[in-house]
Amino acid sequence: ALNSCYQKALSLLRDYTKEAASQLDAFSKPVSLSYNVTEDDFDTTVFPDRLLTPSSVTICQWRHEQFLNEKFLRLLLPLVAESMHAIVLNWFEVELHNEEERQSKTDIKKNELREIVFELKSMAKSIDIDRLYELSGSSKDVLIDQVDWKLIVTKMRSKGGFKYFDEYSLRRIWLHRCQYGVNTSWSDEEDDMLNQLVQQFGFGKWMEVAQHELFQKKKKSAYMCARRYMTNSNKLHAKRRFAKSEKEHLLSIYKHRCSVVKDYRFCVSHAAYLLGDRGIREITHVWTYINPNVEKSSFTPEEDAIILQQASQTGSVCWTTLAGNQLPNRSAVQCRQRYVQLMKAKSTAPRKRTTTKKKK
Repeated sequence: ALNSCYQKALSLLRDYTKEAASQLDAFSKPVSLSYNVTEDDFDTTVFPDRLLTPSSVTICQWRHEQFLNEKFLRLLLPLVAESMHAIVLNWFEVELHNEEERQSKTDIKKNELREIVFELKSMAKSIDIDRLYELSGSSKDVLIDQVDWKLIVTKMRSKGGFKYFDEYSLRRIWLHRCQYGVNTSWSDEEDDMLNQLVQQFGFGKWMEVAQHELFQKKKKSAYMCARRYMTNSNKLHAKRRFAKSEKEHLLSIYKHRCSVVKDYRFCVSHAAYLLGDRGIREITHVWTYINPNVEKSSFTPEEDAIILQQASQTGSVCWTTLAGNQLPNRSAVQCRQRYVQLMKAKSTAPRKRTTTKKKK
């Protein structure tokens, strides 16, 4: 009986050591800098509970493509960094307080915590997000979840005018893009490696592509790799005209959004991801002419008057805002082209000559 108990204890100890060793190996492995990306991450739909009519489609479509705007990044980064800094500082202050109450014999742990708290307090003016992630350790995702994204949305609306984003879209774009910094430049070496990896793994395997050591070193996420490939490789197809099947595919994507999602907005980046070999600029240009909500007939005198009135009031006209607010059935390109036509007709119109009789 004693021998059987001894053997059972040895087997339990063996299992425990194997489990501890596997956990240690998993902890020692470098944490991936990227999150997996799917086609839904390119569908920047916000306010899912709010129905938007076709009259506000133009402005929303323009706002949706501002995720990579430099102003957007420079405003979002410090707001999230301040929130994360306060959360991590609170974690270590609470841990230090608990350690002091334990009254342990050694002060090694207390001194380490005091040094970290002092470092965090001195970091308040120039917050290092990478250092915050390093201090949080395996609680990185917990740290991101504890950020008050609703408060971030409120500040983004009040300070930058980015009012077409909710807390879910901001958190998603932070995971995929903003936490890696403002730098969006790509070198020739990175572009060549990106093309090679896509040929090796196939289109859509962005998580495997982002795991390459070059992209891990340069902090390129799976989302950034996908967007770069879509933008860079699609330049090869820029001179190819859109086929009828491609236009029908775009219309089917939009009809699915209207009928199933109950949202009249057309997300250009999502359509580019689904097509695979078309860029955002190409799709935006083609959608201007095939959009079923855009009027294809000639401009009326009332519409011409609105365009001229808005252009005369402001020196620089935002055609997207003009089309969304004043002419909901017209696109921004149509309004701009019509304004150019009106100005050209005005400048080439024959002027009445006034002749003065000479006095004898």
